[in-house]
Amino acid sequence: MLKLVFPICCGIDVHKKFVVATIGTTNKSGVTDYQTRQFSTFTETLLQLLDWLKAQACKHVCMESTGKYCATCFQCFGRLL
Repeated sequence: MLKLVFPICCGIDVHKKFVVATIGTTNKSGVTDYQTRQFSTFTETLLQLLDWLKAQACKHVCMESTGKYCATCFQCFGRLL
């Protein structure tokens, strides 16, 4: 298991038709709680992902993608953050 550097952070795995996002939230005792959700790659749904990240006070995100699929997410998040 990886040790999280940030107390609240998200990893996003980008696929052609959907993304899977997991937010890790670490409490003061060092215990991390994970929440995972799946979103489609349509702009409207990616905005829902952005709203979820904001609601969880998540400011640190890393994306993984094979190929060009992360460009849509990056463009969508980049202009709104």
